[in-house]
Amino acid sequence: MPLPDGYMALRAWAVAHISDYEYFGIFVELMNNATGKRELWTAGREVIGMGNDVLECKELSLMIFLEGKEFKKIDHYGKKVVGLSEDGELWGWGWTNNREFGFPEKNCFREPTLLAYINSLGKVLDVNVSDSHLLVKI
Repeated sequence: MPLPDGYMALRAWAVAHISDYEYFGIFVELMNNATGKRELWTAGREVIGMGNDVLECKELSLMIFLEGKEFKKIDHYGKKVVGLSEDGELWGWGWTNNREFGFPEKNCFREPTLLAYINSLGKVLDVNVSDSHLLVKI
């Protein structure tokens, strides 16, 4: 997959389900060579975090909902994805079966959502995702 002109790839994360290739995503941290700014870009289908109107990106696209955020970790399990920003904020997108993101009334997040309850517990240092849990180190 070609990179946009003027950018350099720093890190990449892939998201796919073992038995279901109906959704997948790639998240790439790119650095703008002119400004030195780090940005999160995505491509894929369904779990890409681009909002309700964009279910598929065939080329790398800037994750506009996270513009200005720099991430130290992306983790996933199944259809749920979390991003831990450099400043310790935890964001989530995708689908949760057991309301792992802390929103009892909602289980589908098509755009990255700040996980307010988890973040209210303190600065998040690390996160790991499993089938029905988020393991968070504060």
